[in-house]
Parts: sequence; structure tokens; C-alpha cells
Amino acid sequence: MEVDCVRPVGGNIGVSIWIEGKLRAISVSPRIIDPSLPQPVSDDDRCRLVVRHLKRIQRAAADHLVMTGPTADAVLVDDHVMMPLGIGRTAREPRCG
Repeated sequence: MEVDCVRPVGGNIGVSIWIEGKLRAISVSPRIIDPSLPQPVSDDDRCRLVVRHLKRIQRAAADHLVMTGPTADAVLVDDHVMMPLGIGRTAREPRCG
């Protein structure tokens, strides 16, 4: 998995990542960010959380592309595409913040 960059874009976190041989713009919705994180959450903390869960986000985006159109350049990953990042976390996984 090759990631070009992770950055805040408006309220979302943008990730430029190669999926299926094509550079895609993945936009991670704030609804995916763990709702149990202390509020307000800094952009840096949100970016770190996305990086920590990048494989899961990449899989969800790739699966969504299969269903909606494999030629798309951009994918919005929200709570319709995957469960929030905090769901299913093991006790050993660190939290941001």
C-alpha cells in the first residue's frame, strides 16, 4: 500500500493512495473517526487515527469501488461504507489524544 499523503480537507481527512493500480483520492468522513475521542479532536490527531487504520480504510474504499464503479478517481468513506474506527478495537490498540 503506497500512500501519497494524509491531510485535513474541510471536515474530512483526505488520503491519496494507490488502489488497483490507480491513484485515488479517499475522503474519510468525521463520522468514521472514533466518537469516543475527546472533543475537540485536533486535525493532527484525526490524521494519526486515519494512518493507524489505513489498511481497514483502504479495504473499505476498494470494496466500495467494486460496487460503485472501479474507474472512480475519488471515494467518500463514511458510515455507509464502514463502521467507525473505534468499533471493534482491541484493548491493546492505542487511542489518539
